[in-house]
Amino acid sequence: MPLRARVGRHAPAGSQCQNWVEDQQIVIALLNLIPKSDGGAGAGIAGRVVGGIASEALCSAILTFQKKYFPAHQTGFIEPVGAGIAKLEEL
Repeated sequence: MPLRARVGRHAPAGSQCQNWVEDQQIVIALLNLIPKSDGGAGAGIAGRVVGGIASEALCSAILTFQKKYFPAHQTGFIEPVGAGIAKLEEL
């Protein structure tokens, strides 16, 4: 599931990434499939997806995921290509 651009917010500044609607939907779907005990959202991300704006629930879930799997590299966003999206797809 390729992403076109970054999804989330730059940590710690909080500035929004590109956040295409389709990209957010992919990341949300993947995070929702992963149980909270495994660093995912456990179906906890719901609501309307707005282009250009990552919700608080999505950003929080991305940081929780990164804290579990990439504790030394918590960016606050998921890159189109890289370890973060690969791990989400693996899980």
